[in-house]
Amino acid sequence: MIETKRPESPTQKPLVSILMLAYRHEAYIAQAIEGVLAQSCDFPIELIIAEDCSPDATRAIAEIYQCRHPEVIRIVTGDENIGVMRNFYRALAQCRGAYVAFCEGDDYWCNPTKLAKQIAMMEVDAGLGMTHGNYVTARPSQTGWVVGGRGAHDGRGSDELSGDMFSLSLRELAPRTCTMVVRRVVLDDLGDSVLGNPDYVAGDLPITVFCAANWRIGYLDEVVAVYRLSPNSATRNSFQSKLRFFEGLVKIRDDIEATFGHRADFDRSSAAWVHDTHAQIAFRANDPAAFAQAMRRLREIDPRSAGRFGLRLRQVLLAHQRLTLASNKLIDFARSVQTTFRS
Repeated sequence: MIETKRPESPTQKPLVSILMLAYRHEAYIAQAIEGVLAQSCDFPIELIIAEDCSPDATRAIAEIYQCRHPEVIRIVTGDENIGVMRNFYRALAQCRGAYVAFCEGDDYWCNPTKLAKQIAMMEVDAGLGMTHGNYVTARPSQTGWVVGGRGAHDGRGSDELSGDMFSLSLRELAPRTCTMVVRRVVLDDLGDSVLGNPDYVAGDLPITVFCAANWRIGYLDEVVAVYRLSPNSATRNSFQSKLRFFEGLVKIRDDIEATFGHRADFDRSSAAWVHDTHAQIAFRANDPAAFAQAMRRLREIDPRSAGRFGLRLRQVLLAHQRLTLASNKLIDFARSVQTTFRS
């Protein structure tokens, strides 16, 4: 672990550490940092930029901001790229706050009272392990990024998005990472559990489910962040990349079931969305073996979903494609034999 230009003798221990994962974010990280620096709060904070050896100018931009704000910004990096979750845990070990907030280097906070309001909620309610908030998405266009006007959670209400969220956390990723503030003790306990696996492909699902299984969750009904739908992310890259990501997500979901499957409120069918999406991506990636595996898992827990016309049609098309490929190979072989005999 390398920390660049650590601030000399920070005057106060921060109440909140903001952990910013950064890799190939040169086009976005300045806006992410500015959103943190714009926070209006009466308690000390630190920004830990976890820079994972980007091949672009991400680190250089972070260092410019660190020179301007050495009392707040720390950069944690290394000699080589180590991947998202190992980068996460390396940086988490350096966080000094009682609370940890997240903002990846390609997202940004758009509400200057975000931290103050979420911390106020958690300071008065010791039973909250996490708070999160509403957010909008930004999509790339030919002229730049277009930020949506409607919040992702508009119309849902605080009752659905707060309190005991264990069942909801199994069915969907309701809290978006860039809106989360989590107690450090929750993250320490997570790291000591099976779900603290540094080889996972993502951290939002295990963090949310682990927290919801042991704590209540609070919700701030305000738009606090912008989540960027980057075309280069693991879930929006090539179908082969998406397939690898969802195979990793299946591993996380299996570990969640192994950890909490004994609970009376654990619903196995809640994993249907993972296997359903896995099957659809496997089809688009033209991977019959992965498609068959995802369909088998889906049939085990939710036969009705597995029997949907769209998925069954994809299964037939892949089988036809494999048969056609085998036929073409057989025809090519026969032609080569025929050519050999003629010669």
